[in-house]
Amino acid sequence: MTKHRNENNSNIDMGYLNRKPIFNVDELSLFTGISKSTVYKYTSQKLIPHFIRGKFLFFDKKEILEWLKEKPVSSIIQPEESYNPPGGISIVD
Repeated sequence: MTKHRNENNSNIDMGYLNRKPIFNVDELSLFTGISKSTVYKYTSQKLIPHFIRGKFLFFDKKEILEWLKEKPVSSIIQPEESYNPPGGISIVD
């Protein structure tokens, strides 16, 4: 069982986070590695999917996973069969 200590010095079981469908700010920060201050900044700028109940912020795990996968950075190295170098030069082994 892997546990991490959050900013409030309480231990959080990462297996528990993996099973949880909804996160609060502390849990989201541990799950993603995004600092709490950045989470608050992203929510105020409406850059991260979230919902508010009363004065509390919550995050749907499925929506967060989709958000994390948005706009992936492509690798520079492409598979050989799809690589077309500029100028029409062919590369042959």
